[in-house]
Amino acid sequence: MAYSLGNFVFDMDLQTPTMEGVILRCLLDVSGVKTFELIPCRLVDGRPVLASTEEGAPIVERIWRVTRERGGLPQSIPTEMPPSAAQPQ
Repeated sequence: MAYSLGNFVFDMDLQTPTMEGVILRCLLDVSGVKTFELIPCRLVDGRPVLASTEEGAPIVERIWRVTRERGGLPQSIPTEMPPSAAQPQ
């Protein structure tokens, strides 16, 4: 279950943290999640736009940190952020 990745459309306070989020891309098979990628994005004129590398790294780092601090990572996921998570493709 992936919670609070960011809502693209909702009645919100227009502050930077509420205008940033990630898209979760997963590769699944019958045994479960094989790989995952966090794709950082931000809202521009009310529409989600992929973040640049410079903009995206802090977004992913913040989400990874908060998830880890709140015990939201499954046991099978390392507690350190994988390098690919902070590097949008």
